[in-house]
Amino acid sequence: MNALRLPDGARLATYLDGPAQAPVTTVLVHGLSVTADLWRSHVPLLAGKGMRVLRYDQRAHGYSTRGTAALVPGPAGRRPRPPP
Repeated sequence: MNALRLPDGARLATYLDGPAQAPVTTVLVHGLSVTADLWRSHVPLLAGKGMRVLRYDQRAHGYSTRGTAALVPGPAGRRPRPPP
């Protein structure tokens, strides 16, 4: 496990598997109330096909911390804004 530190102090737990020079990287994102561990059984198959596989625990899930940004629902890919 590695960690990605965000500007608001959140630490996202990341898991990277597969060949470092893979031509394709697959990002597996979990849903509400679960963790990146949900995808653990899929990693060997994808990595075995030559893919790099990135999984991460979303904010306040698993080994990731919450940070200070407001947790608000929104369109996929939109980052929460820090509180005023």
